[in-house]
Amino acid sequence: MLSKMSFAVTAICLWALTASAQVPTGTVTGRVVDEKGATAPGVTVTATSPNLQGPRVTVTSENGDYSLPLLPPGEYTISFELSGFKPVKRTLSVASTQAVPLNVELSIAEITETVQVTADASPFLNTAQVATNIKQELMQTLPTSRSVTAAVQMAPNVRASGPGGQAGADGALSISGSMSFDSNYLINGVSFTENLRGQPVNLFIEDAIQETTVSTGGISAEYGRFGGGMVNVITKSGGNDFSGSFRLSLNNDDWRAHTPFHETTLDKTVPTYEYTIGGPVVRDRLWFFNAGRFRKAEEARQTFLTNISYPRTDDEKRYEMKLTYSWASGQTVKGSYSKISQTILNANFQNPLDLKSLYTQDQPQDLVSLNYNGLIGSKLAIEGQYSRRTLAFLNSGAAGTDLINDTLLIDRSQGGTAFRYWSPTFCTCNDDDRNNYEFLFKGTYFLSTSRAGAHSMVFGYDHYDDQRLANNHQSGSDYRILGTSTIVQGETITPVFLGNNSTIIQYDPITLASTGNNMRVHALFVNDAWQLEHGVTLNLGLRWDKNHGTDAAGNLISTGSRFSPRIGVAWDPANDGRWSITGSFAKYVSSINNGIADVSPAGLNASYQWFYQGPSINDGSAPLLTTPQAIQSLFNWFNANGGTSRTPTSADIPGVNTFVGDNFNSPYSLEYATGVNRTIGQRGSVRVDYVFRDYKDFYITRTDLTTGRTIAPSGLPVDINLIENSSDLERRYQGGTVQANYRLGGLNTGVAYTLSRTWGNFDGENPASGPLSSYLFSYPEYREARWNQPDGDLLGDQRHRARIWGTYRLPIPESAGDVNVALIHTFASGVPLSAGGATSAAPGTGIGQINPAPYVTNPGYANPLGNTTTVEYFFFERDRFRTESQNRTDLALNYSFRVNHADLFFRGDLLNIFNVYQLCGCGGTVFNNGGGSDIRTLNTSVQTASNAPATAPLLAFNPFTETPIEGVNWRRGPTFGQAASRFAYTTPRTFRFNFGVRF
Repeated sequence: MLSKMSFAVTAICLWALTASAQVPTGTVTGRVVDEKGATAPGVTVTATSPNLQGPRVTVTSENGDYSLPLLPPGEYTISFELSGFKPVKRTLSVASTQAVPLNVELSIAEITETVQVTADASPFLNTAQVATNIKQELMQTLPTSRSVTAAVQMAPNVRASGPGGQAGADGALSISGSMSFDSNYLINGVSFTENLRGQPVNLFIEDAIQETTVSTGGISAEYGRFGGGMVNVITKSGGNDFSGSFRLSLNNDDWRAHTPFHETTLDKTVPTYEYTIGGPVVRDRLWFFNAGRFRKAEEARQTFLTNISYPRTDDEKRYEMKLTYSWASGQTVKGSYSKISQTILNANFQNPLDLKSLYTQDQPQDLVSLNYNGLIGSKLAIEGQYSRRTLAFLNSGAAGTDLINDTLLIDRSQGGTAFRYWSPTFCTCNDDDRNNYEFLFKGTYFLSTSRAGAHSMVFGYDHYDDQRLANNHQSGSDYRILGTSTIVQGETITPVFLGNNSTIIQYDPITLASTGNNMRVHALFVNDAWQLEHGVTLNLGLRWDKNHGTDAAGNLISTGSRFSPRIGVAWDPANDGRWSITGSFAKYVSSINNGIADVSPAGLNASYQWFYQGPSINDGSAPLLTTPQAIQSLFNWFNANGGTSRTPTSADIPGVNTFVGDNFNSPYSLEYATGVNRTIGQRGSVRVDYVFRDYKDFYITRTDLTTGRTIAPSGLPVDINLIENSSDLERRYQGGTVQANYRLGGLNTGVAYTLSRTWGNFDGENPASGPLSSYLFSYPEYREARWNQPDGDLLGDQRHRARIWGTYRLPIPESAGDVNVALIHTFASGVPLSAGGATSAAPGTGIGQINPAPYVTNPGYANPLGNTTTVEYFFFERDRFRTESQNRTDLALNYSFRVNHADLFFRGDLLNIFNVYQLCGCGGTVFNNGGGSDIRTLNTSVQTASNAPATAPLLAFNPFTETPIEGVNWRRGPTFGQAASRFAYTTPRTFRFNFGVRF
């Protein structure tokens, strides 16, 4: 009966195989020789670990080679036994995605004894793959948030300098110079990135995490759909012994110092409850694991510029459940389910000026996966996984559709930055669903030959569906008014609408409801980890990714495909595991971004703009009109002069004049890497790497004399815009990294340092929209690259970034408990300041909006510059101004005391112990990296003739022939370089603590 059940479970798993990335296991391979160097066939190799259900046993081939695949990440003891020889044991750490080389020499047994050698515990020391493995036990000891993003930032080649970010922290994560949306984040091998901005969502519980692996170079062809890097988070699975924990974390907004912004704080203690429980249902056969996390966070926030205080609450509940079943050695099925229920009170999209811009948002999420891996004989292993992740944004935006009360107002007087008031952005009319479905089949075949070495060959099929269903209403009424300026009187904000073309009426209707889009990727891959003689290991791989993307109207928009070769070599000169020299070449192909590719009319708003040319409203010549009166007066003029039938100043109509080009494909990057690493006895290691990346085939919007024109529903001709790829732009990265660790007695230290540069002429993202296409090729006669999109250091460029950490266990009597002091010092050099106003690139310092039309003879366009009248102009170099370098030291005190079979523990964190401030523009809040966000919080506005106030006008200039003069043609905004909120500063001195029990 049991065998029939086992067969049925296996069959079902093989039938339902799925996953976007690879099943998160590791492999140990190597060769066994005798003391004379002759190969040792028939050696019994046994792997045991608390993370493995029963021992894993294999026998060396006639050439002395062996392979132990499908090993769950964790600490292992590998034993080697052969009659007539001394048994040998090695202990080592196996990380997810890692192939660990372990060669052993046996000596003739004169007495029966076991020789045990403890290998260095740091993974990825002898591989071409540039990666860092961060144990969660370390993250729980150090003064960190214990989150996934905190762990990722412990690795080199990672910079938190992308747009947006967490409250008071750095921006979104960029790996190896990539745009922040272009990396792949996996939890137990399943993608948990948000569909548009590509950052990890919070489908994890900190105490349930086992470890995090960050791969930044030399990555195997098994893994794809990224141009930056890959992060794989492993959570606990239970074990043969019952274990668990309960933790109560306490935070208070008032337990921090004030920044120079002098913001208010909320004196309310916020508890976070976490628990984990796991153990055997049947030892070595069936394990269970369950975890939960519950928090209702409250903090004080302020509106932008007006500094109106308001409370923000985030009520969030997280759950995780997992079962692991092994009916025979090497046969394992895992099923897991994670869920988040979340409600955010006083959420907002960007830069609110008043409280009417806020709303209450729900963000439910869940993830389910089913995984099978098994050995078929001694040479073949198969793996498969099915997963589904869902994320919804509910109630985001205005609750009504009234023309007066639910029309979004925008103050344009602060450069190009959109400061919003009167009504929330977006509308509760429809939900926004962002889901993915994944599946994978993978096989591993081990081949040992006498002349060609040992081969561990991986091959498989990978399928991924990225789906979004949304009707993107831009406001409750579908109208926005881009006003001239505002008058602020306390908490009352009154709009100023001048009739001199400085106020714009924008209408954003949705003409066709979305049926949901689907950006599918089909992939085939093969990779050979080839172990040769004399300490040489080659990695030869090839991946083929095939797109099959359909937009929200069901139209096929991309069938492009690309090959991705991967080549790596690792050489151990002495063949003893102490030194390793590595080199690699790789091509990484990204998945198509959902937000860029779908330009169908289904679910997307059209955009029509008209200049307001009626009587000036609130210009100081008459008593002020209230906001409802001002809006009504504006629409009275608009409707009396044709309304929406009036000839628009500009129009952008999805599905009418904007299309995806015929050869639309995935962007990609080329990588060249080399490195050297060294173990330091049994106490430490150091690895030095150099990585160079060249990014290709960026997203662009092309509108020129060859793209043609069409007739809009209004009967007017409009120019056709094509979404395409181009390598005529440039984005490059080079980074030299050092990662090292050393252990001596109770002291454990480590460092991760990156010296890097990111340069080119395309930032490719901003806080408002996330991924962007370049407009350099849209109406090219009206732009010049030298001032519209010049070369230089890009926004994410950060020359130096270092994390230096240490933990020290105090030498006190065991009866007094355990005391561990932990410290992290972070240094990060500044990044180029951001400035409002850019639409075709992430905002960069010195960008202003100019109108080039008067200086260009229209060569035949229906509507030059499309849905805008201005383009970006860089008034000085991209990196003329940078944020201040960050220096911060954090301290943690950990204490635990043993009571029977449980440990009572306490941890107190003191962040920024010296209370040192830096003006960093670190970013505000991105709600799960897909909802609303407060954009970077340094004011870097630039005024030109297009947006200067009437009381201080500026002169227009010919951008093609004249050099603009500061103070005449442009000026920095009145608060340029100043903080717009407290999040412009690094985290002030902050105290927090937690305590609980582990067993």
